[in-house]
Amino acid sequence: MASNTSSPGLSLNPVLFCLLALAIPTVQAIPRSYNQFQNWYPQFGFIFSRILDEHCAHEYHDIYLYGTHQNVSTPWDTGGGRYTKFIQPTIKCLMENTIEYIKGSLSVSQLQLGLAPTILALGGASSLETSFLAVVGKRPILSILVALGSPGLYIERAFQYPNPSKTLKDRDGRYRHDYGRLARLWDSLPLAISNRVHASSAQVALLILEYVLVLAAVANVLLASWELGNQAIFMMAPNFVALSLMWPVTGVVVHVSGWLVLGLRAKRVFGHAQLHPEEEETSSGAGSNSQRNRNPWRNRVASFESFLSRAWDLELTLLGNKKQESRHGKSHKIHVEWRDESELFLVLSWLHSLFAIGHLIFGTILFSGNLFIGPTDALWVFLRYVASGLLCRVVLMFELAGLRESYNADLLLAESDTH
Repeated sequence: MASNTSSPGLSLNPVLFCLLALAIPTVQAIPRSYNQFQNWYPQFGFIFSRILDEHCAHEYHDIYLYGTHQNVSTPWDTGGGRYTKFIQPTIKCLMENTIEYIKGSLSVSQLQLGLAPTILALGGASSLETSFLAVVGKRPILSILVALGSPGLYIERAFQYPNPSKTLKDRDGRYRHDYGRLARLWDSLPLAISNRVHASSAQVALLILEYVLVLAAVANVLLASWELGNQAIFMMAPNFVALSLMWPVTGVVVHVSGWLVLGLRAKRVFGHAQLHPEEEETSSGAGSNSQRNRNPWRNRVASFESFLSRAWDLELTLLGNKKQESRHGKSHKIHVEWRDESELFLVLSWLHSLFAIGHLIFGTILFSGNLFIGPTDALWVFLRYVASGLLCRVVLMFELAGLRESYNADLLLAESDTH
């Protein structure tokens, strides 16, 4: 049995290397961009702009902008290649006319940004946490936004998947949501505000605030990545300005793969008072069954519409919010069915570990190969990533606390009765 379970993992290595071998020339074959060398980061930008005008006008205009495969030869002897022959002469000219002091500063920037993916991973969201938000909390849209706004992916030990049930277990002294205190705080606001807005609107305002913070974090990450690709050069693929956007996007793919892994171990169970979107349509009487058989396509559309409506309702519900859940006639407690590990789970969890490690390696190689960005500008880019990651982390921890409270609702109720 041991040999059978290990063979799938061993057979994945050649497949992974083949995919990487195919992906590298694919990235290099991206059509060249004409937007580089126009905008610079401010610390050394005016120097590079002057060098470009005074010393590298031929390389920039005649080769980079207007060069063709017929009139430009591949500079093999100076490090150029088939897909970099238009941009390599300009980079070479800029570096040859840059003083050693600035070159040393550029090396510091490469070190700063090269360490950024590892540092961001320490405070980033783990795939297990975002998976709980999507699979058990039924808030996949918020989970994707959190993953995109927090590109640093926290990595567990390779090929070791933690017990997911421990994430939802309660402990003594843990902070608990108190929506009653939120309502009292809302009522304590000036009379002009508390009279116009009902106390339950505070929960809606909190929900809106979550999405505003997460969307702001996502916009900041995407904008910072786009600026990095246009105002600096990635030596991994100099002619691909959108390469920096691939790092946060591939991080989302890793998080979504974590959903599949957690879905094999945990499933949210909806009781009679808390029906699953697919089960609501099956809870009607015999008369509806006869109508369903008469027009199956209409019933499928109606069932799909009901599923979307319920899924959207769950997406826009704060986890642990007793008032919103009771308003829809649902039980406050969240029930989870835990499943044993299977062979498919082991294979997918191993793949997920490889994807997470590959994402960290990709980010490290990508950001450590930047050119034409100074240490001050690199620090500012890093702090922007940190700010987005912290915003998403706060929202994620708040929702996981509500999910944990709803999962342990019976225990909390019994504990409150004893007091």
